[in-house]
Amino acid sequence: MNKHLLNRTPTHEYARLLAVAGLAALVILAVGYVPTLRAAGPSGVRAMFAGVGMSFLAGALGSIPIALAMHGPKDKVPPAILAGTCIRFLVILPLVAIFVVADLFARVPLVSWVAISYLSLLAVDTVCSVMMLRSARGVSE
Repeated sequence: MNKHLLNRTPTHEYARLLAVAGLAALVILAVGYVPTLRAAGPSGVRAMFAGVGMSFLAGALGSIPIALAMHGPKDKVPPAILAGTCIRFLVILPLVAIFVVADLFARVPLVSWVAISYLSLLAVDTVCSVMMLRSARGVSE
């Protein structure tokens, strides 16, 4: 057994999830910058940053129960995944509604980038969580 893997805590797992999600968010911003600037101008770029930031925040909060459940009993993982998904959705929905109603950013780029980044970060978080869960389960079994 790898001694390093035995010393991982939920905090380490959460930090790893955040690091991967943060890197993915930066890639999304880098890929979307020029097309958004051309299509919607500087206000669209600001909306893109806000939308990706909201998705990252929702993902960060939704990852907490998953990170906590990774080293616990197997039967606690599925409810943690469901809780994480619910938290993510319950964070992003009011954030988008508030920002759209407040008219702080260009609406179309904001909602578009929330959708793009939300789905992209969800996919990245899911893959990362599954890999980390397999790693943790391989150590504990």
